[in-house]
Amino acid sequence: MNTNKYRTLLFVFLVFALFLSACGTGETSIDSLDEGPKTWIEYPPEGEVFQMGSIPIVVYAANASGVSDIKITINGQEVPTGQLLSLTGGNPNLVSTEVQWQPPAEGEYTIFASSGNGAPSSLRFCVVNCGASNVKAESPASPPTSTATQLPTLAPDEPTRTPTAIPTNTNTPTPIPADTATSTPVSYAKADVEFWAAPPYLNQGDCTTLNWNITGNYQAAYIEGNPINASGSDSECPSQSYTYQLHVDEMDNSTSVYEAYVEVYEIEAPTDTPVPADSTGPSFSWANLVWESCEFYGEAGISDESGVSWAEFFYNKNGEGWNSISMNELSSEYWQSQAGVSVNDGFETPLGSIEYYFAAADSLGNESASWVSTYDYSGCGG
Repeated sequence: MNTNKYRTLLFVFLVFALFLSACGTGETSIDSLDEGPKTWIEYPPEGEVFQMGSIPIVVYAANASGVSDIKITINGQEVPTGQLLSLTGGNPNLVSTEVQWQPPAEGEYTIFASSGNGAPSSLRFCVVNCGASNVKAESPASPPTSTATQLPTLAPDEPTRTPTAIPTNTNTPTPIPADTATSTPVSYAKADVEFWAAPPYLNQGDCTTLNWNITGNYQAAYIEGNPINASGSDSECPSQSYTYQLHVDEMDNSTSVYEAYVEVYEIEAPTDTPVPADSTGPSFSWANLVWESCEFYGEAGISDESGVSWAEFFYNKNGEGWNSISMNELSSEYWQSQAGVSVNDGFETPLGSIEYYFAAADSLGNESASWVSTYDYSGCGG
């Protein structure tokens, strides 16, 4: 344990003793000893040098009326704090909090910690390299050479005195090894982002709608430099073809960029034929069943110039009624139902008939359906 930790335990013991004394005698109270919130940084030590990786931040705070929050900033960026831990048996007069902080880059960092309206506590530390001016001074390798003072020479008739060398008293401090903090790198998953324009094709003078949906953890998001919420939409009327950009500031301080392209058709004269509006749903190039043991899946080729937003597989097994299963796009224009349907109802040799078709919608909301097909089976898919 380092010197700071000894100091902290002593301070905790002292504050707790004063608190018990105030409760027992009624003559002294912590309120009379404390003029406001006090905050100090337990870890890291002043001037400590760390390698890249997660760094623990430990802060203590005390207040006679109780501590409700601790605020921590590093180089001006606020660091989210965890739950406050009472150090006096559940009483909030003395608390602590600990967080794991991931440095974004090498260099010098200044940490500030405060509670309520009390004065903040601060210190500096280094990640990998902060330059020569920020390196802590090391203890000297050996004590300085003793300096002898030469006394003046006496006259011939005076008794001779032997000069005495007066050594300089030097104490060589014993270096105290710093505690080595074992850093565990923190990995962050990127946010999931959906960003598209509907419609993506416009005649000059028309408008489109930008749509977005962001899930997961992230710091901030912007479209064309403007802050946005996690989900929403916005109308845009570009005069020419344009690529809109959505920027997401990730938890690891990196930035992810997503794009939505809008193509604008110029109309130079009234005689020009405008681009016809898309009013039809997706088309189906093929559709069939695929068997795996005693289960069947629906699969189809589905496409649309505006993009396919969803597709479903409808089936009626042995006249039991129509049911549907959502589909996934496994590759370009190739869609398959998310789950299979079993035909093994406990008989040794299943036998029956399946009616099926597919439905889908494009990004503009136009829907369409495929033809209805029938498949007779005997055995598991035979």
